[in-house]
Amino acid sequence: QESTDLAKNSRNGQPTETRTTNVVLDYFAISSLLSTFLSALNSENTQRRRSYFQDKLNEVVTNESFSLYDDGTIPGARVSSKFDDEGTPSQKTELIKDGVLKNFIYDTYHANKDERDVKTTANASRSGYSSVPSVGFSNINTEFKEFTPISDITDGITVHSVMGAHTANPITGDFSVEARNAFEIKNGEITNPIKKAMISGNIFEIMGNITAASKEIRQVGSLITPKVLAKNLRVIA
Repeated sequence: QESTDLAKNSRNGQPTETRTTNVVLDYFAISSLLSTFLSALNSENTQRRRSYFQDKLNEVVTNESFSLYDDGTIPGARVSSKFDDEGTPSQKTELIKDGVLKNFIYDTYHANKDERDVKTTANASRSGYSSVPSVGFSNINTEFKEFTPISDITDGITVHSVMGAHTANPITGDFSVEARNAFEIKNGEITNPIKKAMISGNIFEIMGNITAASKEIRQVGSLITPKVLAKNLRVIA
């Protein structure tokens, strides 16, 4: 029913204005855009010097109201299990706490290879017994201490999903994506559908002022998240 209503409400879209504004990212949209951010927390990328976070441990890297965990122990979650694919018992790993970068994810190989004295975080993943394990996330759980409801937003847009997130620069975090099923927000209310728009920005800068935009959370793929408010994104008509 939700998909049917979204399709109906998206008909007869109207042009929007090119501007820098607030963007509420629905569950699917934030899940797509965060893929670049999350890849920077993978020890395979930090050790290859391909990560924005490689030299930022114990520094503030996001809004200080935001925390992020990898947790393979959440009952009933999609990527929960008793063990990772090397047989290490699953665990909850604090990656970002109150905006401060605390850790990366590791399998045994990359933990032993790391220049710091670290242990596996139970993040070994492989597609089958014949493949070599690599580092992969389990459930990625977000935690927000700040909440900005749509009713508090005077101007902006809300975006259900995006197309082209895979083209984001994995090192710098710059992206430009097509906004799908987008709607205007005027004086705290969702109004007319938008015919066509692009949104662009930098995912690492966005995370510096991101807040929750809904109380409800959902799991999309590995990511458990509410809708989020990203400030100062460029909307291109």
